[in-house]
Parts: sequence; C-alpha cells; structure tokens
Amino acid sequence: MYPLVSVLVVSYNVRDYLLQAIDSIKKSTYDGPIEIIIIDNDSFDGTHLSLLKKHSDVTFIRNK
Repeated sequence: MYPLVSVLVVSYNVRDYLLQAIDSIKKSTYDGPIEIIIIDNDSFDGTHLSLLKKHSDVTFIRNK
C-alpha cells in the first residue's frame, strides 16, 4: 500500500489557478490516497463556492 500524500496549498484570490492545480493533482498517476487541504486567506474571488461545487472532497480552511 502507498503512503498517504498530503498536498497543502495556501491561497489568496487565485481561484482559477487553484482549480487547475487540484485537477492536475487528481489526474496524477499516483495510485495511493491523496489528501488535499486548501488554506485560503480570505479571498473575495469566489474560491470557496467554486471549490464546494467542483471539489467537495477537498478540505477547505478559511482564514479571516
């Protein structure tokens, strides 16, 4: 069994780049479990709603 891989991304108003990055991670050839954690620094570009729609399995931490 593969080890768990955790991907941690800190973001601020980079919704489109973030969605592309998550898509790329999920398309990787790695067969083991991948945990994706996004820490957002109070973006106002709709990052949170976009992630809920497209990647509801991603852990999202919202800083103020």
